[in-house]
Amino acid sequence: MMQRWVSPSQAIARIGSFQSVAMGAMCAEPPVLALELARQAPRLEGVALYISALGSPCPYATPSFRGSFKIRPLLSSFALKEASEAGMVEYLPVNFSEAPRLFETLRPDIALIQATPPDEKGRFGLGLACDYTLALARSAKCVIVEVNPAMPRVFGEGSLGEEEIDLLVEGGEPPYALPKKPPSKEEAMIALHVAGLIPDGATIEIGIGALAGAILKALEGKKDLSLHTGTFPEEAFLLIEKGAVQNTSKGRDSGRIVASNLAGTEALYACAKENPLVELRPTDYTHHARTLSTIPKFFAINQAIEVDLAGQINAERLGGLMVGGVAGQADFMRGAVASHGGASIVALPSTAKGGSVSRIVPSLAHVTSAKSDVHAIVTEFGVARLFGQTLPKRAEALIGIAHPAFQKGLEEALKAIH
Repeated sequence: MMQRWVSPSQAIARIGSFQSVAMGAMCAEPPVLALELARQAPRLEGVALYISALGSPCPYATPSFRGSFKIRPLLSSFALKEASEAGMVEYLPVNFSEAPRLFETLRPDIALIQATPPDEKGRFGLGLACDYTLALARSAKCVIVEVNPAMPRVFGEGSLGEEEIDLLVEGGEPPYALPKKPPSKEEAMIALHVAGLIPDGATIEIGIGALAGAILKALEGKKDLSLHTGTFPEEAFLLIEKGAVQNTSKGRDSGRIVASNLAGTEALYACAKENPLVELRPTDYTHHARTLSTIPKFFAINQAIEVDLAGQINAERLGGLMVGGVAGQADFMRGAVASHGGASIVALPSTAKGGSVSRIVPSLAHVTSAKSDVHAIVTEFGVARLFGQTLPKRAEALIGIAHPAFQKGLEEALKAIH
């Protein structure tokens, strides 16, 4: 079918009430189309909107649009706080390894995605997001692409042919970026403890943010590391420069960092642009156990909001608000468990709210990941090695790495539980 260039208003006019609409993931969400969707919200009713909110300002998530949109995030954020309080948000828990399958099953009416201009072969690159965005674009009934010259072209599987696109819209806004924060002194200590658990020749999965960046920096003295992950911070490229990451011992995809998407700073995007060391692939490859189980010494390093004394993980809910998601945590933890010589590590500061709240708690009301998928938990006070330990021994180890101000209270709570 002949491609048609249309205005943003004409493109969003294709959306009707009670249809299903899905957006490109995270920092690859199309900003021009997102703003136009918000502008046309008053004419819409009951639109099911599937998103992954990380990095997006979510302009459509305004409480006054309550009747227009029912937002179904796979990954939530503080940008959805007011919409959540207004009853607009229905969180959709799904392991990212199954996210492509989700959209293949849903077959949304409309896909709104962002891409690079076509290359010499006429292929539009998906830029920062291969994850489930590729499956979404190939499953939706109508595919609307915001073509953005500012979107970096990243190697891998994330591209579309002209015949796979229905409408084209001119873009040009810089892709969403995440602010970079320096690690706290607690995070720097955590990073050193985590680095002590990682052997030479390991393949690392790590997320984003100040703690992830600090962990990568702490790995500078290691040898022959590899990266296979969902997304990662720019410090990964510093490890390559230092010679610590060579991507030669992973057993597959040798010589390359393999990830599913990029969400971070402009510097990260610049490093990944047309970089032969980086390939983005769908999450049913990057996150799936059939892939991860074949990588020797695969170490999954994840973060948490809270951990309880059994070793269960909450990485989604802060109080009554969903601020994260299942995402790839369970996928990577289970992949590390299945890897020969691998391990699953969860890292977090011992306290929150300026030290007034312990992040190691007696029990959790909301569990993201199972206690049986965690080998070690790390705070600034050390490492709790949980693999092979009974529940009482786990609790003892976790109390040992809690902030000293909360250890007595945790001991008393444990007695009450048992």
